[in-house]
Amino acid sequence: MAKNLLQDVVRKKPGFTPAKRSGVDPGKFKLLPQRPKYTLWSVAFISLLFLFFALTFLFARATIIIEPQVENISLQTTFQAVKGGDSPSLSFDIVRSSFEEAKSVPASGEEDIQEPARGLIILYNNAGSSPQILSRDTRLLGSNGKIYKTKARAIIPGRSAGGALGSVEAEIYASEPGEEYNSPPLDFEIMGFKGTPKYSQIYGRGKGEILGGRNGRYKVVSVAERQAVEAELESTLSVKLSQKTRAEIPAGFILFDGAGFIQISKKETVVPENGENISIKIAGVFTGVLLNEEELSKKIAEASWAEYDGREIYIPDIRNLDFELRSGDLKSNSDIKNIDFNLSGEIKIVSKVDFVKLRREVLSQKKKDFPQILVRYPGASGATVRLRPFWKRSFPTEPEDVEIILSAYNK
Repeated sequence: MAKNLLQDVVRKKPGFTPAKRSGVDPGKFKLLPQRPKYTLWSVAFISLLFLFFALTFLFARATIIIEPQVENISLQTTFQAVKGGDSPSLSFDIVRSSFEEAKSVPASGEEDIQEPARGLIILYNNAGSSPQILSRDTRLLGSNGKIYKTKARAIIPGRSAGGALGSVEAEIYASEPGEEYNSPPLDFEIMGFKGTPKYSQIYGRGKGEILGGRNGRYKVVSVAERQAVEAELESTLSVKLSQKTRAEIPAGFILFDGAGFIQISKKETVVPENGENISIKIAGVFTGVLLNEEELSKKIAEASWAEYDGREIYIPDIRNLDFELRSGDLKSNSDIKNIDFNLSGEIKIVSKVDFVKLRREVLSQKKKDFPQILVRYPGASGATVRLRPFWKRSFPTEPEDVEIILSAYNK
């Protein structure tokens, strides 16, 4: 009966009173009003719209791919540089590195040998601003009481305007052969200045040990074998000196291939007191020209690019240029002040774009306005903009959401 009653309620039109047929109190039955279907769709649409905007702000990203202005150059130019010079001069510095290599070989005989000990010293000038010239074979009194001599003519620079002592490196040798002249580093007085103020103002200090002094009968190796071992050691020494020097070059500086030389500072043979093997040793010093990469790049642009306007640039393959020293003898003058050198080769001069400034300028800007922003950056020949999500039409509001990269030659 209850089932039939409910069916009647469903079938009957509004206004039907069940009590008229069943005797049931009409106050106990109320029909719920029907909710229109479009209300549910409206709620769903609003939810999706909210999610859409939430995702838009949460995942908003921008990528700007810059096409830099690139100038192809065939370089064949001579440059001048001044040691420690200030702008607008191109400056250079001298880099030096020393290394030693040794090999033990069996003795092949004995010989009477007379050789003086040899070594390196630093000569200092505190006598004034004028340079001091020391002739070859200038006599030096070592702090061990023995006499040594300079191997070559030396020019000691005067004291600088800032008060720094003038100094120069020089080779010395013992005045007589013998092992008694072999010594740890010594201090030296210049005997020719004795009795004058220069005696205490111009002096020398040892740079490493003084070795190689012999006078007597010693075990030896044949001349041919010695030459072969020394050639092998020199080859190994050259590689290690070059590696050691380049590893010590500070960031932002260039040491071109061909911009330096290796000088063998000493060769010696050491016979151990016990055993038959002889140790052949050689020591070398690398001296090279060090150039500032940014400074040199601008000088190259000024010399080879007619339209260069002083903008920030870089040359990705600058280290591949051929370097030739045209004037300035590094071998004979360790205190050289000026050099001329030639650079040749094929290069690309790439204009820089200030990424930090560009990123700041595009924040919250519309994509359609980007071309007007880019014209303020002459280093860019063009650009591609990618916004994410794809429906975005303006740049993000936070700098970290904007990525800028170069389409080529990215450093």
